[in-house]
Amino acid sequence: MDKIKTTTKEDKVRIEEFSSAMFEKMSKGREEHGIKISLNPFIEAMNECLDLSNYSMMIYFRLKLLLEKYEKLERRFNEQKKP
Repeated sequence: MDKIKTTTKEDKVRIEEFSSAMFEKMSKGREEHGIKISLNPFIEAMNECLDLSNYSMMIYFRLKLLLEKYEKLERRFNEQKKP
């Protein structure tokens, strides 16, 4: 797989896009659920860790599937290039 070439300017745009998406999600959650103050921040933090772990696992397996599909396409492409 080719490396992603990027510039500092492009990095800044990506970071701003990500920050904007995080802010929109946080604002939407606040509108839907209000501001919740936990009685125990440790439990809340531990729950967030579990959520992040679950999301990471799902993303890992989605990426693995995409990699497998990419490699399959790459093999087909290379076979077609052979004389």
